[in-house]
Amino acid sequence: MKNIYFKRALAFVCVCVIVAFILVFAQLPLSFVDSLPNSVDLSYSDLTSLSQRNLQFDYNLLSNVNLDGTTEGVINVKAFGFFPIKRVKVKVQPNRKVFKGGQVIGISMSSNGVLVIDNGNVRTEQGLKNNFVLKKGDIIKKIDGKDILKVQNVLDYLKTCEGNNMSLTLERDGKLLEVQTQPFFDATNNEHKLGAWVKDKVAGLGTVSYIRLDGRFGALGHPVIDNDTNTIFPVFDGTICHAKVLGVNKGEQGKAGSLKGIFSANDAKIGNIHSNNKFGVFGDMTGIENEQVFDVGSRFTVKPGKAKIVSTVTDKADEYDIEIVKVINQKKTSDKSMVIKVTDKRLLEQTGGIVQGMSGSPIIQNDKVVGALTHVFLNDPTRGYGIYLDWMYEN
Repeated sequence: MKNIYFKRALAFVCVCVIVAFILVFAQLPLSFVDSLPNSVDLSYSDLTSLSQRNLQFDYNLLSNVNLDGTTEGVINVKAFGFFPIKRVKVKVQPNRKVFKGGQVIGISMSSNGVLVIDNGNVRTEQGLKNNFVLKKGDIIKKIDGKDILKVQNVLDYLKTCEGNNMSLTLERDGKLLEVQTQPFFDATNNEHKLGAWVKDKVAGLGTVSYIRLDGRFGALGHPVIDNDTNTIFPVFDGTICHAKVLGVNKGEQGKAGSLKGIFSANDAKIGNIHSNNKFGVFGDMTGIENEQVFDVGSRFTVKPGKAKIVSTVTDKADEYDIEIVKVINQKKTSDKSMVIKVTDKRLLEQTGGIVQGMSGSPIIQNDKVVGALTHVFLNDPTRGYGIYLDWMYEN
């Protein structure tokens, strides 16, 4: 009889131990572990701050030292300091350093080709005609083999075409294709027209996220979207210049606010734009005014907690308190890497939280630039998304 009670008690204790182990193990940041790639590049400062709850990183396996100052090896990720979970190849490089951003800039970009924003009716002698060969979002790259860089190229060609068929080279959904079309003769203006609305430029305000020591910069943290086609504007070249903030339309629930600013494309440029992609706007900048240098913090070191953003909502860039509410462990790039909440009373009074034009504001945590502000929550303007600076810096 005693043996039966003993066995039952032992079984009960074993079950309790197993349940306790499962409960504790469930607290491990397994999504973080899963987000760790099989190989990763880190800086030396990342290694010192890379610590997560109930995890231990064994750095003693770092070995090969390269001529460029980098160190290669592996790190073991362990639970409770002894239970191995994952083995990651790592290349440790000197700390990446940047000038922090926060400056509002004027952005002017020309398209890589001519962007079709809509079909347009032409009043001919036979009635209204419309060019259905072209689709919204198409980029006209060539006409009869000749490069088309701006709208004026199309207008000049229509003046000399005499209504003949034209061969258009288009970029549609990332692929090149050839189409044939014939311009329409506008009986009202006595000139040939394409039968579509086109444009080659966009302009607006944005915020610089960082400037590398070699002058290359990243801004916005998300692409410039053409409002007419709802697609990423295909930049051929562009410039940035200083912009002046005149005021703020405060954000409120259900309606995003915005910075009110002014700049002129004729102002002295302070940089060139080379790329507009899903990570932001990138180029090179001259005449860097901010001399404060920061380390770039890896996405693996970002934690929920206090942080700051740098934004220009008055006449100069300033730091404002925020809280990183949620960190999203990502294997793939996204401009929604973390959720932040504005806690600074000054910024809440001035803007109501996050407004359009603040996109790109650098996020600083533990004296490192770790991300950039990208989106505002329409139902709560005090909250928004940020992108890891890793995704911007590497692209």
